[in-house]
Amino acid sequence: MEVRFGVVTDVIDPLKFVIKFKVSGYIEDAVAYPVVAKDEPNKDDPVLIYVIENKFGWSYMYEKIKLKDFIRHKLGNSEIDITEENIAIKTKEGNEVIIDANGSITIKSAKEINIESDTDVNINATGDINLKTNGEVELDAPSISLKGSYLPDMSTAGSKGGFSCIPNCLYLGAPHSCTRVIKGG
Repeated sequence: MEVRFGVVTDVIDPLKFVIKFKVSGYIEDAVAYPVVAKDEPNKDDPVLIYVIENKFGWSYMYEKIKLKDFIRHKLGNSEIDITEENIAIKTKEGNEVIIDANGSITIKSAKEINIESDTDVNINATGDINLKTNGEVELDAPSISLKGSYLPDMSTAGSKGGFSCIPNCLYLGAPHSCTRVIKGG
């Protein structure tokens, strides 16, 4: 048995981790089977090739070489890449969760994102929270409470909602403010 350094040229069976590989100047476009099927190699990944002579000719097995600064785990259409810069979880459909070394987290989805909990959900930030959309923002709750006291904005007068009201009391002239809106029937 010989051991050679090779490069994956194609993954021909991603479920069984069967590959085609080449060993420069020695073997071109041969098929190899994994020694241990624990993570799927990708095209151009380096591999150790075990060249085995048997009574039918030559057969090949491979072992993926773990790179010092990069780990990839792949199963079907999903993969997890771990590098010094970030951890990235990706799917073929374009969904990603990226955790950068600086602490930022990015979630990208090709479809809707749902967060569900059987108890409270808290979002806490020491900086600003920005919400941008090309559609409507819908809050559906029995009541909406705000910390502090807020004066109404007359630029929204005439529109629907609990935060659109007359800025001053018609009888006393006192400024109106609110901290809670209660869902009406």
